[in-house]
Amino acid sequence: MLQRNIGTPETKLSYQIRKALPQLRAQGTLLEWEEYVAGPVRPLPSMMFPILAMLGNVLLDLLKEGTVIVHFHGLSSGGKTTRGQLAQSVVGRATDPSKDGGSAIRKWHGTTNWLFAVAKSHHGMGLVLDELGSHNSKNFDATIYALSNGKTKGRCETGGDEKEDQGSAILCIISTGELSTDDYLRKTGGSANSGVYVRMLNIEVHPDDVKLPGETLTQAKARIDQLKAACGQYYGTALPALAQGLLNLPEATSYEALQELVRNRVHECAERLMQMVNGAMDSPLVRRGLDFFAITLATGLYGIELGVLPYTENEVEAAVLEGANRWVASLEEQLDDVTRAATQFKNTVALQRHKIHLGKPAVVTRELLGFIEGERCYIFKEQFDKLVPSMGEAVKAWLFDNQYLERYAPDRYVRKIKVAGVDSGVYSFYLNRLFGSTGEVVSSRAGESDSLKGSLPKCEPSKRIFSRFSNSKAGSISAPPTSETPEETTHIEQF
Repeated sequence: MLQRNIGTPETKLSYQIRKALPQLRAQGTLLEWEEYVAGPVRPLPSMMFPILAMLGNVLLDLLKEGTVIVHFHGLSSGGKTTRGQLAQSVVGRATDPSKDGGSAIRKWHGTTNWLFAVAKSHHGMGLVLDELGSHNSKNFDATIYALSNGKTKGRCETGGDEKEDQGSAILCIISTGELSTDDYLRKTGGSANSGVYVRMLNIEVHPDDVKLPGETLTQAKARIDQLKAACGQYYGTALPALAQGLLNLPEATSYEALQELVRNRVHECAERLMQMVNGAMDSPLVRRGLDFFAITLATGLYGIELGVLPYTENEVEAAVLEGANRWVASLEEQLDDVTRAATQFKNTVALQRHKIHLGKPAVVTRELLGFIEGERCYIFKEQFDKLVPSMGEAVKAWLFDNQYLERYAPDRYVRKIKVAGVDSGVYSFYLNRLFGSTGEVVSSRAGESDSLKGSLPKCEPSKRIFSRFSNSKAGSISAPPTSETPEETTHIEQF
């Protein structure tokens, strides 16, 4: 938890564990964790994501967001338990729970009240729950709501400092199991709604997720076994290091100042993801769930800048997008038929953008979807009818309502344009919306391409870089001194 130390010569903020738990401690150094745990998963975005999500507990606590459950599900050999160990390694003993009773990783087995009590003790630090199938609740949707509604309003001390509510539970819970949330609810006679989908984010895992290019299953298993062993040997240093790095920021002159700084960074990341995550521009449900992924992206960027994560910005972005898009894929069954057809149309046009001409074509071929002029993309009516063979009117209404398609009169979307000397029926789409602000359309003319720039700029993260002065024994980190603040070094073992 983030709190202010009162009564010291110099009042400072600190990040402390609410309740001392033997499993939530450090072993090894931050550099060892980076080398043997975080580093080996750099080529595997879906394996990086649990690390970023678990580190996000620092930001969740700081911003007083609600609890989020990230559920990795799939068949055996997909690396579910390994993901749990990777996540747990940032803050506590990350041994395989099936082999070590002292692991910080818990089982889902238990009552809702017991789970909530465990969540409270892990407030701000994160919790890993293994094997959803072992849970015995007959009212699992109520369990999800009980865990995710763990936020209560904080009380303020004199001077406006927020006093943490000891009965609250704000954290990211990493969950694993063979069944998805939907499957488990159906099995137990429950049902899911939109609230469940944004409180417990389903991310499916696949056997190939753990394989490197050209690697055999035997080689992959040997490498993963080494990774799992490393999780049980080097752990508990990354989350405290990230927390202290944030507290050392020159801008963190007060709790409120740090909170505002981080909130603005998360907002930038949300705007950035809005342009890249499937369905984010169209679905209110996706936008609701996007908040957590924005926090995760901001966490990763801070982790790079503060020297906690051995990743690049592109690697962190790829990992967050992988997690977000897999979650969106789990929602596809919830889309209505019209939304699904409209989404399919947009995806097909994006995939076949090489069939779109830059400028009016001199010759119209059967393969040509349309052409681009100015800030509009014109799709030939005949091609639209092929891509949307049913529910055409409803799909056009959806595209208009969501600001993709122009309309010239009530219920009239088609217009006539002379192309190659012939009047052709076309639909006029807003280029920026159809392809995004950074999309690229390749011309059907050989060797020609052009970037399409929209009105919404891509939000870049702050370029502040913090150097780390490492101590192989203590695993310490430092923020460089400024004229206003002296150099500060914090030893991880103190947390």
